[in-house]
Amino acid sequence: QPAEAGKQLKVEAVEKTVEEPKPLKIAVPEKTNEKKTNKLIYSEPRTLNKSALKKMDTMPQAPAGKLDVTDCIVRAVDVSLPKEIGQYRQKMYRWTLTKAIRDLFPEATFYFIGESGRLSNGKYQDRHYYFEVKQPMFRGFQLVNTVMQEKYNRRSAIEEVKKAVNEAIYETLVSYFELTRADWVYKNHLELKKQVDQLLEQSASKKEKGIISEIEYLNAQYLYAEVASRLENLYGEREMAAVDLKKYLRISPDEPIEITPIYDYKSYQPQPID
Repeated sequence: QPAEAGKQLKVEAVEKTVEEPKPLKIAVPEKTNEKKTNKLIYSEPRTLNKSALKKMDTMPQAPAGKLDVTDCIVRAVDVSLPKEIGQYRQKMYRWTLTKAIRDLFPEATFYFIGESGRLSNGKYQDRHYYFEVKQPMFRGFQLVNTVMQEKYNRRSAIEEVKKAVNEAIYETLVSYFELTRADWVYKNHLELKKQVDQLLEQSASKKEKGIISEIEYLNAQYLYAEVASRLENLYGEREMAAVDLKKYLRISPDEPIEITPIYDYKSYQPQPID
């Protein structure tokens, strides 16, 4: 541009050095055996191997001492097989979601550019950077739909874990209260059988002395047989309730189990009606 009249334009040479852009490509690392890493790692969807299945099928060690309702719930949730399977599926869908995102954005580049030089008023420096992502232009929305599908699959796996935990709690509570009820009824009939035994001994003694007739003695024997049969059935019900609870606690059926009842059933004994 022309200078103003009467003035002379002074032009200084300016040195400017511009660094060439150095793109930093972010590549997805290959599969690694490291346990802990902060890098984005993708591997093929994991499946339950034989060692994991064997570990899940192994009976955990039975807890010692009496178990209350809280102990039963905590153990049932910890050893729940549906919960463990849901957690494995949740991890698997996390990796498949990572692969789907990587396929949607197959390449990402980070650019960092630095400039420095001299101007008429001094030196200057400039630094700027930007991020570039490449994406397939059109594939029938297949990649986007795959990402959305994997997201919903992972959410579904999370909900399945929650459902498994709730079902474990519910089934454990039902089995716990059923075992408590069966044990109380069985012990109550044990006390009744002791009274019937005494009644039968008294009836036998009276029959020998001729105080009661044969029919009355047979009635006493019938009452004894009925109580004994009922006691045998209650014992089977109690054992079945114990096996049912052991199933949710993953305790071997051969191992004994003791529980602490929540309620004191003696305070709920029926009172005679006046």
